[in-house]
Amino acid sequence: MEVKDDAITISRVETELGQFAKDVYRHHTQGLAFVSSVDSEAQRWPANYGVLAQDIVTTTAIVQSWDWVKQDQAVHGLLHFLAHVEQKPEAVTRLLKFIQARDPSHDSLVYLEPEGSKQT
Repeated sequence: MEVKDDAITISRVETELGQFAKDVYRHHTQGLAFVSSVDSEAQRWPANYGVLAQDIVTTTAIVQSWDWVKQDQAVHGLLHFLAHVEQKPEAVTRLLKFIQARDPSHDSLVYLEPEGSKQT
């Protein structure tokens, strides 16, 4: 998985997604790139390497069609991915603060509590 907060155009697609696409192809896996936007011409380039480049509008529409349980599983899966696969605690903290701003009662926020205040 790759995430880009930029518009992907044909002139920038190889620069932005090239290494990721080549790694996906080399490992015979499927890749998913979440991007701010992608033009149709640029979308074909990563597809040749097994990478789907999906823009934020499409992603949002798909997620909004999910029920609450599936959305919640996705949140927990993303937290797991950031913490254990990417090993980026700062990204976990940023995501948890985003969740806190949108849903202060979300069960994932237990990880923001100070160590001494967690219930056992």
